[in-house]
Amino acid sequence: MIFFLISLSAAADLDVYEGDDLLTLTSALGPGDEIRLHKGIYLVERTLTWTALGTEADPVVIKGVEEGVVIQMSEGWLIAAIESSSYIELRNLHFQGAEGWESATYGGLQVENSDHIRVLDCEFSELPGDGISFRGNNTAVEVQDSEFSELYGNAIYAGCNDGSCWTDSSIFQENLIHDLHGDSGDGVDLDPGGQGNQITDNVIYNVIANGIVVDATLYGPANI
Repeated sequence: MIFFLISLSAAADLDVYEGDDLLTLTSALGPGDEIRLHKGIYLVERTLTWTALGTEADPVVIKGVEEGVVIQMSEGWLIAAIESSSYIELRNLHFQGAEGWESATYGGLQVENSDHIRVLDCEFSELPGDGISFRGNNTAVEVQDSEFSELYGNAIYAGCNDGSCWTDSSIFQENLIHDLHGDSGDGVDLDPGGQGNQITDNVIYNVIANGIVVDATLYGPANI
């Protein structure tokens, strides 16, 4: 009789500290993984790319366990990107430009072709680009209780300006958005095709462009 040993992957809990290689430690994520970042400045040289298929019962969680978890970019075009993913939650993280950010071009976080992404209690500051941008087709995303300040792009940008992609069934609420300096930087910009979304209870001030821009749903459910 032959016995086969089958290795079953299990959810991982990982504590990360200042000085650790955040790029490597978060490069492979699976359902139920929880990455706990402790106070410190995490300087990344290239984009943190997170791709994972979490589930409703076992989401992937990347969170700061205390105040003062700052992720900075030294060069590149994005500090972090979530791509082709489901059920990822980011909590209590600060995405911030590094020294010399005024002459750079990168943004904070980009979500692309994903669903059930939650950004809670996060901060985006001193960025030459957008705080959060949603590209491709995204559904059921949530940005809540987060602060956006000292940006030269949009705080929250969703969709494509030609209506070729859009974000739907999502919630943007109870965020604090202020001191956006770019002429084209809006507080919340929902491009054509965005539908069935809720933009509620946000505080927006000191914005050179628009506070909230909501374009046509292209015959989809109304935005609120």
